[in-house]
Amino acid sequence: MLVAVAVSALAAVGISRLQVELTFLSLMPRESEKVATMRAVLDTFPAASMITVVVQDVAALSYSEARANVAATIDEVVQELNRPPYRQFVSAAFGRSDDAFLVRNALLLADLSDPASGSGSERLLDPLAPPDLVSLLAGARDRLIGGDADVRARDLGTLVRLLRVSTGETVDRRAAADVAREALAGPGYVLSADGRTGLAFVQPTFTVDDLLLIHSGVDAIDAGVDTALERAPSGVHAGITGLLVVSRDEIVTSERGLEASFLGALVLIVILLVFSFRMASVPLLAGVPLLVGLLWTAGIAGLVVARLNIMTLMYLVALLGLGIDYGIHLLTGFTQAREEGAAFLDAVGHSFRANGPPIALGAATTGLAFLALVVAESSVVTELGLVAAIGIAAELLAMFLLIPALLGARHSWRVRRGKEGEPLQTRQRFRFMHGLGEAVARRPGWFVLIPLVTALALLPQARHVSVETNLMEMEAAGLESVRLQDVMVEELGLAPDVLTLSVGNLDALHRLVPRLSALPSVGSVESVASLLPPPDEQRHRADRARQLGTVLAGLAADPAPVAEPDAARTTEEARRLLARLRQLAVAGGPDAQAAEEAAELLAAVTSRPQRAAAALTAIHAEFRRLVIVAAEAERIELADIPQRLRDTHVSPDGRRFLVQIIPTRNPWERSNREPFVSEVEEVAPSAAGLILAADQLTEIAERDGLVAGRAALAAIVLLLLSSFRNVKLAVMALLPLLLAMSTLVAVMGLAGIRFDFINIITIPLLIGIAVDDAVHFCHRYRREGAGQISRVVETTGRAVLLTTITTVIGFGSFIPSVMRGLRSTGIVVAIALLLAFAFSILMLPGLLVLVREKLGWSLSPWGSRG
Repeated sequence: MLVAVAVSALAAVGISRLQVELTFLSLMPRESEKVATMRAVLDTFPAASMITVVVQDVAALSYSEARANVAATIDEVVQELNRPPYRQFVSAAFGRSDDAFLVRNALLLADLSDPASGSGSERLLDPLAPPDLVSLLAGARDRLIGGDADVRARDLGTLVRLLRVSTGETVDRRAAADVAREALAGPGYVLSADGRTGLAFVQPTFTVDDLLLIHSGVDAIDAGVDTALERAPSGVHAGITGLLVVSRDEIVTSERGLEASFLGALVLIVILLVFSFRMASVPLLAGVPLLVGLLWTAGIAGLVVARLNIMTLMYLVALLGLGIDYGIHLLTGFTQAREEGAAFLDAVGHSFRANGPPIALGAATTGLAFLALVVAESSVVTELGLVAAIGIAAELLAMFLLIPALLGARHSWRVRRGKEGEPLQTRQRFRFMHGLGEAVARRPGWFVLIPLVTALALLPQARHVSVETNLMEMEAAGLESVRLQDVMVEELGLAPDVLTLSVGNLDALHRLVPRLSALPSVGSVESVASLLPPPDEQRHRADRARQLGTVLAGLAADPAPVAEPDAARTTEEARRLLARLRQLAVAGGPDAQAAEEAAELLAAVTSRPQRAAAALTAIHAEFRRLVIVAAEAERIELADIPQRLRDTHVSPDGRRFLVQIIPTRNPWERSNREPFVSEVEEVAPSAAGLILAADQLTEIAERDGLVAGRAALAAIVLLLLSSFRNVKLAVMALLPLLLAMSTLVAVMGLAGIRFDFINIITIPLLIGIAVDDAVHFCHRYRREGAGQISRVVETTGRAVLLTTITTVIGFGSFIPSVMRGLRSTGIVVAIALLLAFAFSILMLPGLLVLVREKLGWSLSPWGSRG
């Protein structure tokens, strides 16, 4: 016990160095170039960790009402999160573009028109067109036919606002100016086509690597959004999403799941031990070494790998079931000897002589199976193999060291209280094992044939098993952060998970962005390039802008009289536009509600063309004034770009520029991710992002787990041959494993359970445990001799049943977890353990009897007699 205390004190030093990382990002292999690139981008550009606020209005009755409510809520969120209480976590919050910058530089950012032809407007309003109702209606109809869906949605929004101003009793000059600015600079907000969904953005002061701030920082931002919602219009909802938010949710759900699993497994194992052994001291006799072994494992892990991730922490919980196995075998041997009348020291010695070698061999097979993971290419899998092998060794040492000491302390206590002469009430339950052993002895052939035929019959179902490639399907079900990602894709055609890269100069940026934007799978490309055209293009646009400004200045100096609306032409153009609007409304697309509202407003406008013409004249005059001002811009420098945008997309030293490549579809689905990543990598091979983790981790699942499994199997074969020194016995010990693994895959195929990067890594574990069960049977049968199979099944079977149940409890405790990745692992391992036990307890004893007692084959070691 003093030795255990000393080792535990040393382990505490290692534990102090441990860092717990509970996000899927921590599972990305450290040696990957893509991972290194992504971390470099995260360190340089805070915007790469941007949090997105998704605002939705599901109650508004019209497009205009929904749009106004969403915009007002975005303003409330931005105002709230920019307040001093949030400065610890929020660098900036914003929800709309800088209208002043966009209006001032509109002609340098995009050609508005060609003065020579008097046409070519890229906006709903044409500064060179006459400000009459007929021209507006005709131009609107032309722009709403075909073209880009985003441009159509923008024009519909502007048209609705323009028509609404035109239906007023008097001309609202402020509203007219707002419509003119929107026609020139865009809507300002990021809104869906139906106006019911909008986005605000929060630039945090922390990144995904700041593990201590993720929880508190995201919680504070979440609370700020909730506070802003209290002032928002009724019926409006908002939530946050993005890499940081999903990481926070991973941490919370993982912590809760692992804590609940640990406590649940511990309680169930204690109950099982007390029920089985009927000894009140068993939880201490087996539990103290178990917890000490966990302490040693964590301490050595702190010295060796210095961190624990989801996979290694999950293994530590499962180690409850694995570690207790050694204690169960030792205590079973001790209690059996005591029940048969052996003295205390003789009973302890008997237990270690009978069970020590197979326990050590079983631990070696399991430890080797895990150690085989070091052959994997991924550092995460290598870390799991090291920690798991350390855990097996630590638990074995703790059990061998402490169980005799604790039994001795218990014995001394009983002697001092005069209880040593009392009968030992420890007879275990599971007496049906005796009957099972006798049945195997009578009908060994049936016990071999039935399991074998069952396994072969199920085997064809194995072809239906697939690998989970969507990382979000492994998260907790119902997470709002994941749901809002789908909302962004469905409503805005933008995915929050992007590929990013860092570019070293503006020339390269200007060459790269157009190529990326032209890719079919790319929804948009965010960078300063859209606000900072190349110098040559700026000069060309500036020349044309001056020409346009000169033309407009002449028109303003000598304005033509506004013609009276031609009733017939107005009616005809209104009819044609109305037909197009109704087509859009009936089509039921995302802009259907805006089209329907525009159709309703159009009827009011055409019924009072004089009033509408006056409003249009005011809007057009303001639009021309803004264009004349924009025509004076000569050049945009990097310093002219609003500070917020520079902070987002330019490194602090001004030498590097961030490019964010946003896909049109959810990139977590492999069918969407593969073309997106493939297309982007052809243009920008250095692009990186968390979505590549899905491919990295899927590769782990498809490659490293199987490679490690083969290595584990090879190592175990060599270990069994060297230990048993009998080829036939080694093969028979492997047979339950092979049948259990093939049946497991078949059951998964039948049940629709997929392999994923977590549960497939447990294959080496399953190999070790399945062989462990078989080793105990083979070792005990060879020790007991021919004709003793019923005793072997009764004694060893009882212990193996207990160890199987405890290990199933350890892994099965993941099944109630909200984390679907943990849940699937619990299910897969529990099924595998039960199958391994079934083949070991049913088929292996029958096979041993057939081989040795019916066929007369020797199972003795090489060179020995018998």
